[in-house]
Amino acid sequence: MDLGVFWSFYAAKTVTVEVDSVIAGAKLGLEEVTWFSEGDQLRFRAKVLDRAGNETHYTASNTTLRVKEELPTISSVTSTNDNKAYKAGQDLTIQVVMSEVVNVNTGGIPRLTLETGGTDAVATYTSGSTSNTLAFTYSIVSPHTTDDLNYFSKNALSVAGNNHVRDDYGNPIDPTLPDLDSNNSLLKKKDLVIDTTPPSVRFTYDDVDSLVRKETGTLVITATFSDSIMADSIPRITVDFPGKGTIITPGVNGTATTGDIANQNMTLKAGQAGKVYTYNLSLIDNSDGKIIVTLDAKDKALNPIIADSTFDGGIVTIDNLDPIPFPTGVVTMFGDTVSSYWFNKSTDSVGTTIPIDLNDNSLLRGNIQVQMQVDGKMASNAWETILPKDNLLALTETVSKYRTKKEILDILTPKNLAQGDTVFIRALLNDQVGNITEGSKSNSFFILDTIPPAVGIFADVAFASDTTLKNTKGISTFLTTLRDTLWTNDTLTVGVRNWTDPKNKPTDIGVSGIQRYEYAVLQSADNDKNGTYSLFRSYKFQTDTLDTVIVAIDSLRHNRNYKVRIQAYDVAGNQSANILSNSILRYNAKPLGEDIADVIAKEDILWEKRWKLTDKDLSIKDADNKHVGGTLLSDQFTYNLTTFKIDQPNTGDTTATTPDGPAAVNASGEISFTPTKLDTADFLFRVLVTDNWGLKDQIDFKITVLPVNDAPILNLDPLINTWGAKKLLAFDEGDSSAHMNITRYASDEDNDTTDLKYSFKIASTIPANVGYPIAKIGFLSSFGSEYKKSMINQLVDEFPASTIIQKNNTFLVYSANVEEFKDPIKVDSLSTKGVKDKSIDSLFTWITPTDTTSADTNYYTESEMMVEFSVIDPEGLIGKDTINFFINPKNDKPVWSGVRDTLVKENDSLLIDFANYLTDVDDSTLTITIAPLSFQSNVTLDSSKMSATAAKTFSRTKTSYQYQSQARKDTVKIKPQPLWFDYENGKPRKGLWNPLDTLSNQIKFEITAADDEGASAIDTFTVKVQRVPRPEIRMYVVQNNAFTNYYEVFLVDSLGKTKDLTLEVQSTPVTLDTAAAFTYVGHYNFPTKGNYAFEVIANGLVGDTSIVSNVGLTLAKMYGNWSGKSADGQFQVIGQNGSVDFDQSVMILDSTLFEPYFTDRASYLLGNESFRFKKSVEVSLPGEEEMAIYSRSIGSGWVELPSMTEGSRVISYTEKMGYFRLGPKTLIVPGQTSLQQNYPNPFNPSTTIEYDLGFVDGPYQKVNIMVYDILGRKIKLLVNEEKSIGRYQVKWDGKDHNGVPVSSGIYFINLITDMGRSQTKKVMLMR
Repeated sequence: MDLGVFWSFYAAKTVTVEVDSVIAGAKLGLEEVTWFSEGDQLRFRAKVLDRAGNETHYTASNTTLRVKEELPTISSVTSTNDNKAYKAGQDLTIQVVMSEVVNVNTGGIPRLTLETGGTDAVATYTSGSTSNTLAFTYSIVSPHTTDDLNYFSKNALSVAGNNHVRDDYGNPIDPTLPDLDSNNSLLKKKDLVIDTTPPSVRFTYDDVDSLVRKETGTLVITATFSDSIMADSIPRITVDFPGKGTIITPGVNGTATTGDIANQNMTLKAGQAGKVYTYNLSLIDNSDGKIIVTLDAKDKALNPIIADSTFDGGIVTIDNLDPIPFPTGVVTMFGDTVSSYWFNKSTDSVGTTIPIDLNDNSLLRGNIQVQMQVDGKMASNAWETILPKDNLLALTETVSKYRTKKEILDILTPKNLAQGDTVFIRALLNDQVGNITEGSKSNSFFILDTIPPAVGIFADVAFASDTTLKNTKGISTFLTTLRDTLWTNDTLTVGVRNWTDPKNKPTDIGVSGIQRYEYAVLQSADNDKNGTYSLFRSYKFQTDTLDTVIVAIDSLRHNRNYKVRIQAYDVAGNQSANILSNSILRYNAKPLGEDIADVIAKEDILWEKRWKLTDKDLSIKDADNKHVGGTLLSDQFTYNLTTFKIDQPNTGDTTATTPDGPAAVNASGEISFTPTKLDTADFLFRVLVTDNWGLKDQIDFKITVLPVNDAPILNLDPLINTWGAKKLLAFDEGDSSAHMNITRYASDEDNDTTDLKYSFKIASTIPANVGYPIAKIGFLSSFGSEYKKSMINQLVDEFPASTIIQKNNTFLVYSANVEEFKDPIKVDSLSTKGVKDKSIDSLFTWITPTDTTSADTNYYTESEMMVEFSVIDPEGLIGKDTINFFINPKNDKPVWSGVRDTLVKENDSLLIDFANYLTDVDDSTLTITIAPLSFQSNVTLDSSKMSATAAKTFSRTKTSYQYQSQARKDTVKIKPQPLWFDYENGKPRKGLWNPLDTLSNQIKFEITAADDEGASAIDTFTVKVQRVPRPEIRMYVVQNNAFTNYYEVFLVDSLGKTKDLTLEVQSTPVTLDTAAAFTYVGHYNFPTKGNYAFEVIANGLVGDTSIVSNVGLTLAKMYGNWSGKSADGQFQVIGQNGSVDFDQSVMILDSTLFEPYFTDRASYLLGNESFRFKKSVEVSLPGEEEMAIYSRSIGSGWVELPSMTEGSRVISYTEKMGYFRLGPKTLIVPGQTSLQQNYPNPFNPSTTIEYDLGFVDGPYQKVNIMVYDILGRKIKLLVNEEKSIGRYQVKWDGKDHNGVPVSSGIYFINLITDMGRSQTKKVMLMR
């Protein structure tokens, strides 16, 4: 027999002893003992009894067991690496020091999670088994970053289960790490910096406003880095001048012998955390263009500088060059009258254009001069500057400069400037440092001519009436001013002579000469030629501007006098005085109307005729609507009609009278007359026309009116006295109506009633029953075939898509799809003849059914119908009237309109009022029978929703339900069996639904309606049972206001039918309390960051529901950087050191877990919306360029945050916890901090300075803006405060800090921020 001892289990303080025996049939057993304590040594012995009771001697164990309960613990965490910064691609060794020797089982690999910014790193176990120190390797990759490396939390060590790391006695280790800030933590043991971001640099210069330099001197270059640069890796600067030259002080800052320098050390600027370095660069002569500055540097992790670091502060340029040569632009004259290159009497100024080199910034604040030269009177290289000199304040492609007449003459008159002299122009450019370039002489010039032409005289003073003159083309033209009157003509003609353009002095070079004659037209106030005249048409000139025969064509007025005024212009644009012609009277012609022959008109028929007129004043136009004849004003006419009745045709005696019918003449001269029966006589019509000027004409003509046949009249109104209040025939269904003698109600003033014929038409809308006609027309008298054919044609036009049938003396119109033609009713007639001539004396008519055995005897009983009767005279004229008829119906059976198939939800009932689908035109009480044809035992009907009267009649038989209905309030309640869809894994439990049988949820019914006389109707319908969704549970999570690591989970039962509800977080049950009706709350403590799974199970009245949601949780740390994201990875947050007052967990929820009243579903919740961060944190969401992040906290709506888009994510800063979502970007968010040029500049008394605080420098910046004078003395502090991202303005009123106005001069505005930004602008104050 052997006695073996197994390992002890420290947690239970027990040891198991097993006895092994080779004796057949011996009893074997296990026994646990618990009475030992830490450090005890145990030995065991045992004996064995067989079935007969024989026993062995005690046998002692050959093993001694030592009791050990204490678990190995972690003493400290350190590293073998030096304390310094490390970059991507390097490996670190992290050591976890245990309290004793441990053994690592290769079945699992321990891992240590490190806090490295937004992406946590994992160090993997590499060695240390059988020792007290475990080594982990951490490989650095981008974007890992931290100022002091530490593990993520006390639970950051994963040992892959209890069996993989044990002490020598088999006990597992306690993986809890030292507190994050304890002396044994990695944070305190080592100072390891992880930096995987290459640094960037920006350059600024000592004078950012004056970038153009002519003199030699020193330029201070400042390099500001995004990160601290290592002390043993001093930045080295290289400068390449655009041209070679000798350095001013050889050997300084290197051994270069030219202006270029290479790899020279820069000087660290104190107090800037190793981020700012400077270099004093000596400028050189004979070098023009851009200075190229490059830099070589590494940060403390030896990350090299980014190759494309941005340059701000401008490009430094050395300028020893004159402005580039340029041509002087075109010379332009300005004044009331401008004539090409002539400087005339009205010229007030002369302008020219100067091209500007947009690439030459040295021209700014330079000046422009305009110079002139008098040809022949000044030396070829002699030029006079026409003052003033103009400063150039902005660079544009061209600049226009002007000099006034006085400025020009003041300078050039002393140079003997005279009439006819030519003057040349050029410009001169002087840049801001004194380099000068003279422009080439302008290709254009001006000539002096300031004396206007001398006036001549009119040519008609030497001629008689109707004299003609030839114009410049040799065409003879009458001088109209020599006539007394101008008849129907719009042309005025005059001639002039003896006009000259004189010189100022005989010694003048020459004059420009007469260029054109202009004329204007004056009009008298009335026909008095000696009366007052006013301007009728302004000055204009002819095609041939030098023609001395002036032809003026215009819209002249009747009975007015006209004169022509003439003036001349010379080529230089000088205007002469004017002269005035004799007058001429303009007169119109009168209108003339054509004669109208005698007219024959007929009674009741419109006669009309247009009276044709001729008038020489009417405008005549061609096909293109151009005026080719008459007068331009044309003419308009007014008409008047007077009528007379001719009493004696032989003598022509008349009496002024108005016909019975309408007679008139309209504004177009259209005469119309519609005589009545009373107008059958002779009339005299007199028409008077008057034009716009009062000139008249008149015409008389005769109209004879002849009588015509009138239509007959049919008036059935007397039947009102026969049948009552209205013309209504009422009779029983199947019988005929009363007879009517229709002849008694017809009359014709032109024909005898025996010559009249009659027809009928059912004129009202016939009920739309299938197979019945939609219209019916019949003949009550004898009509010829031609008349009937015309009637068919009318019906075809009125009912194009129809079938027309002739039946006896009627036409029936049916719809095109009718197969069986029915005719339920007709109109019959009977005529009586006179005794003597046997003609029809009386025509009797009545309405009667055609088929008394029809099944639908209510065809015409729904409403009153209408019959239209017509009477026709021998010439086909018609008179019409109508009567109504009503047929009293007989009993009809009920009619179902089709009970619709419908749905009912599982565990619910269906309410149907069958009266809504049932009609019976004869009965008000019907017996309804409802029989389920399927699932009879699984559906019930009751009368709980019926009216009291119907409920009393409700009864149930073995196969059906029955009740009597009188109104539409007899609602039947149909209730299928509960849990119809109660099945699991495709198999029914208590339910009836079978997924393989589509009819297993459809209950078919047959329904019968019967009236008191036994007439009945049957219909069927189906009720489909619809599955009810299982309980609907809404879950949302809220952070506890008092205990930040505790969260409250709310569950809302939106249907209110859940029987019991459970909640588990990470498979751990959570106790639920009732917070309100159907609202439950549970409390949970989240100790570490990560994603947590929530599972809810709800058992409802109809089935059950389970939901699973994930929640993101991050750990916000008081010291060090931290980050977190939502469970779906979309929303991210990054916090810096000091962003919270103490370590706390912060929940990140998406909108699926928001409160029910929260309607903005596409959003996220960060923490508790009533809390704030101590310092701003960075939040981001995926989005596009034009999107921004919006936030919402308690007491405020959605507010847009200043946002920027980097890659595919929108980034912003916030100090508040709460809700966040994306929205349209409306705020201007500067990317970089910058100082703008003030405006206006120069200024007096105040100017505005704009500046931007950029997003890249963080949510808040301390900004200082100071005004300095040219000696560097502080004048006034404009801004000194912390501000958020955005664009701002500040004004300087030109006063110092004591409020005393400062003197004119140059000042400097300097902006500096706590992020190392510094910019300066130069301003000029001019008092």
